Amino acid sequence: MIYINELPVSWLITINASPGGSGPNEDSEGMVPIGNKGKLIAELGMDAIPVIILESKAFVPALAQQFDKDQHFVRWNEKVDNPVVGESLVKALKSLDLPYMLDNSAYVRNDSLEIETKRVGQYIAELGTQYAQSKTSSQKVKIAAELSKLITQDVGGSIFMSDAIFKLTSGGGLWPGQSAVLSTVTCKANIDKNNAIVAEESELQDSIRVVFQALAYLHARQKEAQLLVQERSPKLSPEDLLRLI
Repeated sequence: MIYINELPVSWLITINASPGGSGPNEDSEGMVPIGNKGKLIAELGMDAIPVIILESKAFVPALAQQFDKDQHFVRWNEKVDNPVVGESLVKALKSLDLPYMLDNSAYVRNDSLEIETKRVGQYIAELGTQYAQSKTSSQKVKIAAELSKLITQDVGGSIFMSDAIFKLTSGGGLWPGQSAVLSTVTCKANIDKNNAIVAEESELQDSIRVVFQALAYLHARQKEAQLLVQERSPKLSPEDLLRLI
């Protein structure tokens, strides 16, 4: 625990990589209180308080065309998450006069991950059948190319998280009633310029300023935010979540 502007604050860095570099294990991302991480969250007192999830910078193709410079992005789901946290972040961004976008209908909890998994699986099966029936080298190469594209692109949209965890937290790892997300997104012009996502030191400092300011606004509405945590958080233990995956 640390003190920020005289407010006691718990913080936790989550590194959700899997052994051997095989990819992210997003069953434990964000504020998902699963297994030993869930026990640590409870020890830090973070299992029953409103939380700001700070994500890294990202390139979102569907959004990158809509703005001409990198900016902050605040997301939460009005019906499931903690709007007080999200509104505190937005108020902080406004007070600091920083460019931002917001989406308060993000992170919909549904069966979309399960549906996507079935779609990809069925397509893999179709390609396997086609490959088994192919006779020429050109046919095999074409099918193999399609399979390679599927594995390197489409599969990533379904292997990152277990279905049961996704239905509870969506892709951002937001435990219901508890949090909202602050991240930064890069514009297409900077992607074209740098050929990579680049986070400047000034952007990191801006994110810190936003969080510090948002904490003050959140503290002023603590009772309101706390009530949402109590009303919306599922009553599941870290062991319960482990049994779901």
